[in-house]
Amino acid sequence: MEIITSQILPKKRVLYFSFRALLFIALVFLVIPWTRANNAFSEKNVLVDDDVEVLANVDIDDDDDGILDKVEDSNLDGDNDHTTNPTDSDGDGIPNYQDIDSDNDGILDNYESQRTSRYVAPSGNDANNNGLDDAYEGSFGFGITPINSDYGSIPDYLDIDSDIDGIRDNIEAQSFIGFIPPSGIDDNNNGLDDAYEGSYGFGINPINSDSDAYPDFRDFDSDGDGIKDKVEAQTSESFIPPSGDKNDNDIDDSYENGLTPIDTDGDKLPDYRDIDTDNDGILDNIESQPFDGYVAPTGNDPDRDGLDNIYGDTGIEPTNSDSDTKPDFRDIDSDNDGIPDNVEAQTTAGYIPPAEADDDGDGLDNAYEGGGNDGLTVVNTDGTDEPDFVDADSDNDLVPDNNEGNDFNFDGLPNQAYTGTDTDGDGLDNGYEGGDVNDGFDVNDEINVPATDLPDTDGTEDVNYRDLDDDGDGIDTPNEDADNDGDPTNDDTDGDGTPDYLDPTDTDGDGVPDVTDLDDDNDGLLDSTEDPNLDGDDDPLTDPLDSDNDG
Repeated sequence: MEIITSQILPKKRVLYFSFRALLFIALVFLVIPWTRANNAFSEKNVLVDDDVEVLANVDIDDDDDGILDKVEDSNLDGDNDHTTNPTDSDGDGIPNYQDIDSDNDGILDNYESQRTSRYVAPSGNDANNNGLDDAYEGSFGFGITPINSDYGSIPDYLDIDSDIDGIRDNIEAQSFIGFIPPSGIDDNNNGLDDAYEGSYGFGINPINSDSDAYPDFRDFDSDGDGIKDKVEAQTSESFIPPSGDKNDNDIDDSYENGLTPIDTDGDKLPDYRDIDTDNDGILDNIESQPFDGYVAPTGNDPDRDGLDNIYGDTGIEPTNSDSDTKPDFRDIDSDNDGIPDNVEAQTTAGYIPPAEADDDGDGLDNAYEGGGNDGLTVVNTDGTDEPDFVDADSDNDLVPDNNEGNDFNFDGLPNQAYTGTDTDGDGLDNGYEGGDVNDGFDVNDEINVPATDLPDTDGTEDVNYRDLDDDGDGIDTPNEDADNDGDPTNDDTDGDGTPDYLDPTDTDGDGVPDVTDLDDDNDGLLDSTEDPNLDGDDDPLTDPLDSDNDG
């Protein structure tokens, strides 16, 4: 019996330990699927006994934005584990690695983390079940490397002002008229404000005003006029220059509270998106530069900041021809002569009034679109110095435009004069306004037909401010300056109260000016007979014959 017992007991032990081994193995196969299903050991290795290591089902991109979880965690605790003390940049209670809009600007991280021109949309496929969309593996690399448009310390998807222009991304990414502010509600806890879900869509689709490679929130010059957005977003009178980013939060210290973009002409398009800020038909790119030093855009932008490279890092510093508080691109009367720029920029005979419509929403009136955003080709009557809209004496006749364009009774003195007050802030002085001094940006200010609405003494050639011979007597205005003091307005040879340059010569006093009198001296001989026309112009008033040399 002892022998039998001694033989049986070892067999029982073997069976007993074999049973334990089978039970252990069964438990292993039960536990592993359970941990996978419940993600209880996310991104950690499950150790089974001392020599068995099984990799759990790991999601390396929890919010499916293409940015690896380990990238979205600042790892301030130094444990290389994004699940412990995770980074929550926008403070909404949802850590970045689970937040599809980590800076709470309404623009999805998946979009903000990529370069616009090379954007790759998620494919919806994940062949290796690692949680990272296949679009961001393979030839793409391994996960998105977030870009940083302003080259600061914070990438765009965490930066509420990606181009550091002072205008928040949430504002720049949306249209001005249809702007939707964040609601502060996120019912599904995905990190995207509910204002930008549902009927709105899913996240903001950023607008691109100038249709270049960069949406406005990444574009230093959203309308492509050469003037930086941070300049156009502010009033000229209270402009605050940038001061740097000492606290390293990627927001200029001058604009910590953000800028509220202005709309100078009230057309529902803020200046930084408006290619004609004062609505006068002259493009901002032209009005903001001196005429003799004008530099056209080249279309080159190697540093990819949205600002044409020809304008350097600072952009155009807008000119202010009349030295008032408004630079020319915001001033409907840039030279303060009382004649609106919209009128002076065009020929008198070919004047086209504004249509007061802007179908493509770029800020340029339909009347001046031309072949596409052309704007007006400004007129330069005297062919020297500046174009008329910034020229104090467009015809170069020694009588300033503010006189010739406002002297309706032809006495050499303007009926409307500069007062130094501009009630509606359009750049046109109250003294030159029409019936309403507070009519806003009425860019032609009731001058609908310049040929008849502006003074024209002789009714020929052009209106006085563009007519070198105002009275049409054949003698140019500069030559009717009898005392040679450079001011024809104070010369009245016959003492009739009308200066010579506005008083046609009437040699025989018959009431018919010499320019239209067939017999100026009333001697019975036609002027055309008395002048042999040696100069060949058929005009006895120019180079006339003086047989006895008595002058």
